[in-house]
Amino acid sequence: MTETGRPNGADRSLSKFYRRWLRWYPISFREAYGPGMVQMFNERMGEARTGARGQVTTFVVRELWSVVATALLQRVAAIAQDVRYTLRSLRNNPNFTAVAVLGRHRLPVTGHRLPVTGYRSPIPPIPVHSETSSARARLRARASSLRASSPTAT
Repeated sequence: MTETGRPNGADRSLSKFYRRWLRWYPISFREAYGPGMVQMFNERMGEARTGARGQVTTFVVRELWSVVATALLQRVAAIAQDVRYTLRSLRNNPNFTAVAVLGRHRLPVTGHRLPVTGYRSPIPPIPVHSETSSARARLRARASSLRASSPTAT
């Protein structure tokens, strides 16, 4: 900081660097606490500048480590909250749970989706019976005609 209380070029660049590191936090946390954290960083940076040599480096490293550690905890807490909400929603809506779980599986033989009321797949079903049954019928007809035309022992 200069004598006028305004940050000098080095303090501004460190403050900008700190704001970039705040991106590790979830957006909601960053919007609520980010400006206050930057202001506190700038104030403490000014105090570190007036201290002993090497105190600024120690301060910056400690602050960046703190951002990484607490941001990780905030992210884990946000994910845990999302999982709890999802499980609570699935528990409160058993019909939706059935559709979500069963509607994603396909029948192994036909490739059709399981019949779920009110669900229409955007993917057309695989025409299993029409093509394969006509091909089988052609093969049977050809085999029977070959048997009929082949000389057999009478």
